[in-house]
Amino acid sequence: MRSYVPAHFSIADPWSYFCPMQYIGYFFTRLFTGFVGLFPFGLLFGLSDVLAFLLYRVIGYRRAVVRENLEFCFPEKNEAEIDDLVRRAYRNLADVTLESVKGISMPIPELRRRYALRNVEVVNDLLASGRSIILTGSHCCNWEWGVITFAGWFKGHTIGVYKPMSNRLVERWTNARRGRNGLILKSTKEAFKSVEQYRDDPAVFFMLADQSPSNRQRAHWVKFFNRPTAWLHGVGEIAARENYPIVYYEVIRRKRGFYDIVFTEIVDQPASLSPGQITARYVAFLEQQVRRQPGDWLWSHKRWKMNPEGNEVFFEA
Repeated sequence: MRSYVPAHFSIADPWSYFCPMQYIGYFFTRLFTGFVGLFPFGLLFGLSDVLAFLLYRVIGYRRAVVRENLEFCFPEKNEAEIDDLVRRAYRNLADVTLESVKGISMPIPELRRRYALRNVEVVNDLLASGRSIILTGSHCCNWEWGVITFAGWFKGHTIGVYKPMSNRLVERWTNARRGRNGLILKSTKEAFKSVEQYRDDPAVFFMLADQSPSNRQRAHWVKFFNRPTAWLHGVGEIAARENYPIVYYEVIRRKRGFYDIVFTEIVDQPASLSPGQITARYVAFLEQQVRRQPGDWLWSHKRWKMNPEGNEVFFEA
């Protein structure tokens, strides 16, 4: 009989794996994923419109956070324009949520048809030259389909760094589905160790970097939309230490359910910069993307929950 206990189970924390709530959560995750997977995209987007309405109008999910973030970042826009961006933000949130769930069970060829890599040679040429790279992007449009499909396009190991889930059973199952096209998944705690593990082979280290950090001491401070903002340190520190080029991938929504992916090398010789300067290069590129696609970023995220205390060092690109 196949075990559902994760391979990295530790006897030091058995309750987190055998708690009945873990199994209940796992059961309903599988049930919901299977249900959403049955929907053709036409019906899926009808459901998405309903979900967006419920989140925005009925539940009011982080409505104040979304509006406050947009008003601060786009002070030049009037109330009607902000209202439109708020509606677009909720539709994007609903679309990405349901697309991500459906993507777990979608065939790889169908995912690749809908998630088109327009210049993958930017990545593969670097790998062919013998260099490992850091591939980074943002929570703009659909990022989950990239998690599933990228490894099949790249001519080298692809290591995805992710934040562990509270439900270990759900994590093990979703990671297996995410990795079915060749992606190797490592938790954030394993990120630096994985660099050592794959040092002898050209590899792509896939890391999203626009989340809010939890470690104030290690955070990099860079202004984002002219607002003091704390950033994760991992991309900058790994790139500077290993001199791995940084490639940014931009996700552009062609229409609902279809995306173009464009790769741009934003740092070629990271060793010549400080980790904070590298982070600032990433932030500058991210802000350009968000300004081009203001309704497609994850505005519901409490991005500015960490405030500066007055003694921070700020970095510029």
